[in-house]
Amino acid sequence: MLGNIRFICELGKLGMLHEGVLHSCIQQLLAKKKQQQVRDLSEDVECACQIMTTCGRRLDTERARPLMNQYFKRMEQLAEQPELPNRIRFLLQNTAELRAHNWQVRAVNRSDGPRTITSIRQEARAAGVLPPARQAPPSRSFPALPMLAPGSGRQRGMEDVFGSLPVGFSTLGTGPGVIGLDGRSSGGRQQAPPGPLPSPHAAAANTNGRYQGKPYAGQTAGGYGKPAAGAAHNNFNNGGVKDLPPRFKRMMAPSGPEDLVSLRPAANSMVLKPQAPSMVPKNMPAANRPIAMTKNEAPPITKVSHDKPRAKARAASREEVTAAVLAVVEELWSAGGSADALATAVTAWRDAKVADGLVVHVLQQLLSRGLQRSEEERLQLVELLAELRRADTLTAAAATEPFRHLVDSLDDQLEALERAAGCLAAAVRAGLLPLAELAAACEGGTHFPLFFIVLQRLSEQTESQRELIDQLASTKASLLTQLPAAERTKERLGEVLDERQLAFLCPLLRLAGQLVRQLSADPSEAAFYKWIRANVPAQLQQEGDFVGALFTSVLRFITEQTTLADGVDRSQMPDKQAQERERELLQRFRQVLQAFTHDNVPLQVSATYALQVFCYQHQFPKGMLLRWFNLLYDLEIVEEEAFLRWKEDVNDEYPGKGKALFQVNQWLTWLEEAESDEDDSDQD
Repeated sequence: MLGNIRFICELGKLGMLHEGVLHSCIQQLLAKKKQQQVRDLSEDVECACQIMTTCGRRLDTERARPLMNQYFKRMEQLAEQPELPNRIRFLLQNTAELRAHNWQVRAVNRSDGPRTITSIRQEARAAGVLPPARQAPPSRSFPALPMLAPGSGRQRGMEDVFGSLPVGFSTLGTGPGVIGLDGRSSGGRQQAPPGPLPSPHAAAANTNGRYQGKPYAGQTAGGYGKPAAGAAHNNFNNGGVKDLPPRFKRMMAPSGPEDLVSLRPAANSMVLKPQAPSMVPKNMPAANRPIAMTKNEAPPITKVSHDKPRAKARAASREEVTAAVLAVVEELWSAGGSADALATAVTAWRDAKVADGLVVHVLQQLLSRGLQRSEEERLQLVELLAELRRADTLTAAAATEPFRHLVDSLDDQLEALERAAGCLAAAVRAGLLPLAELAAACEGGTHFPLFFIVLQRLSEQTESQRELIDQLASTKASLLTQLPAAERTKERLGEVLDERQLAFLCPLLRLAGQLVRQLSADPSEAAFYKWIRANVPAQLQQEGDFVGALFTSVLRFITEQTTLADGVDRSQMPDKQAQERERELLQRFRQVLQAFTHDNVPLQVSATYALQVFCYQHQFPKGMLLRWFNLLYDLEIVEEEAFLRWKEDVNDEYPGKGKALFQVNQWLTWLEEAESDEDDSDQD
């Protein structure tokens, strides 16, 4: 999907796609999906950020600024969601930062970004700023190693490891075929030390293989051959070898079968020494002081107790706790839910000491059992939970979660919904379940018509309709979004509210039906206008819902006689005669429509949305939306600014926006170009 979005972005950057298509893509990617978790939005959010990064400069115009503000407000909300991966949240922050910096890419993302220190030094040396690099010193090989003369002094530091080899190691081994340090074979005899000695006593060395009057190891008095007696011993114990490190002494010492490696620890080994009792603090009690062992002492013996530890009391299992609480509720139901029985049940709940991790599970089992009982017993159960909540025995989260689970597990059959609606309404009245959370759980038509049944039960329990209106308004929930997507129209909403006796919640929906009936009774535009002025309150005449209902009723009246009459094929373009008749009827009602929308762009946008929804309800008859856009524009009922604002507006309340944009996108492009030409001519 991301690859396709990148392709679309490149087309949009080259101007081959209209901005409306890009806006439509962003709206679909950032829209709140029904029944979708936040963590599942990662791919859509990444695609939206890709569009913003590539085409944001083109989309962020003065006209589309409100729309872009809505996008980034949604992106800021998503960036604060901990359910999203950190990579996506950082991507959202980078996109917002990109817009804040006027769409200027940070230097870290450019080609001249960070470089390695090696490349910087190379450029500096090439420019003459730094001197040339030092040449590595030549590697040292064995033939070039200088030899120390005996008695030249003790070597310092690590010279015994990394320094030159001492005298006596001119060859690696003894005997015929031994390879010397210069890489040449001795040919069966040992060679003299190579080269001049770097010792200050080099002048004392003679040319007969003698050093300070002493023959070398393996040399006879007359030359090379059989070693002189005691030569090895003298060579090992002379002054130079005495100062050698121990490992070189062991290498020079004579080896034999008697010199085996001993595995016995030395006499001064740390194995049998006491464990530093002097490090123990002086103020430590004697009982806690560690025992200093010597090699002649045996370790102390500690007496181990064989007594079995006492067994802890077994906690009650989840099934046992659930059974005990169900027994308490059964006693409450048997007592008829009286005040004394309710107080007894609260006390029994406290005595049961239900663990915090089992409270939600136990309450879910209680509600499931309650659905199988009568309506009165379900209300008694809710009253018990409310009493526990008031006594702070239940937390707010523990009291709300079981009802959420109940809504999610409900069957969509009407009988099951009717059975659960009374319990849910009682929970809303008791404050156990917020009405806003119930509306969110039923949004998008989930478990339809559960939310409307709950509202009906609440209206029966409240003393005044105003109380329920205010409570519904506080939730900021839209009743239209509670309908399934296929039935999400204001006409259908009006039918549902009339069926549930909730028409007082949306008085304008009832007005839409009255407008249609008035036009059917008297199609005269003058009589229609007088009826509106007489029956519609003045404050309602300036609301978008009223204008939408007015345009819908006029649309329905005109099209039922022309292009959408019985027997007309909606998949084909209507004939010219039907289109001309359609224009004539709209011309008749022109003044009526202008009386309520003239010079009011927001109300004209509401009229445009009414046309969109009307076409959506009739499966977008071929050419109807474009034809009516032209009619409303030519008759000056809707201005070009309202059309462009409708194009840029993001609103999920009205279905069919994507398909509508696709059908009129070319016409809107022409409208934008025409408006820009007019602005240029005015400036000239």
